Amino acid sequence: FMEINVCFGINDNYCQHCACTIASILYNSNPKDKYNFHIISDFISDMNRQKLESLKYIRKFKLFIHEVNIDDYLNLDVNNQLGPSSFFRFKAFELFAFDKVIYLDADIIVRKDIGELYKTDIDGYYCAGVEDILNPYLKEKYNISPTSLYINSGVMLINLKYCREHNVSEKINEFLNTPWKIQWGDQDIINFIWQNGIKSVDLTWNCAYCYNNYYEDKDYYHKMAKDPAIIHYITSRKPWIAGMNPHLKLDYFKYLRLTPYYNEFMPLYQMEENSLVLSKLDELKALLLQNQNK
Repeated sequence: FMEINVCFGINDNYCQHCACTIASILYNSNPKDKYNFHIISDFISDMNRQKLESLKYIRKFKLFIHEVNIDDYLNLDVNNQLGPSSFFRFKAFELFAFDKVIYLDADIIVRKDIGELYKTDIDGYYCAGVEDILNPYLKEKYNISPTSLYINSGVMLINLKYCREHNVSEKINEFLNTPWKIQWGDQDIINFIWQNGIKSVDLTWNCAYCYNNYYEDKDYYHKMAKDPAIIHYITSRKPWIAGMNPHLKLDYFKYLRLTPYYNEFMPLYQMEENSLVLSKLDELKALLLQNQNK
């Protein structure tokens, strides 16, 4: 068996979605493997802590919550919707003594055994990840080597041992103290510092499905998007927002049903969805009436 460490960097408001991600991992995991889930956050309420712990009914795991000071990240100049919690993962290099960890964003559903990703040989690499499909221009913007892989940082298998040997924590802190305007938060920093030290893994391990992708092999991309190992709900089109219809949206609700958040969330969500439908019907009626009066 393997002992698998998985890490999230979230705030308290994202616990529902983190619980959904954890439930999907547990549901599809090899029962022989042991799981440790690490949440790095400035604050997790006792209620949310209990709800996360309750997922042990699916199968046993250990939960560790590591508190950090959010003030360390409030002054960063981030040019998008990302909040300070997106930088919490950087504490992993100081907090963890084990050799490797899977880092996941919490807007993710895991549909296959993530232990297969954990087996990836990353000796001599900082991490393994999947090429980012939305931002091909960023390598040039940040003067990243053309031969380097620019990955989406939402799914990474990080070689913590290698990172410690190469003083990654110090390099990150140096970067955070520079006056650069950061477009995609932690992702830009990781790709700049780790350039030419990132191993590519199959697209199926971070399928951030989006029709305006820049992936070279379009046929391969759409094939993988039909049955991905990991769904990553990128951009603001989240499945839990009424009116949104991202790729494989129903997978989110499938695994949310396994969590204690489902019964609280669904009545409000359905009410908002119904309200949007009624609003669209009103618009249609008004348009029909307008056409009849012409």
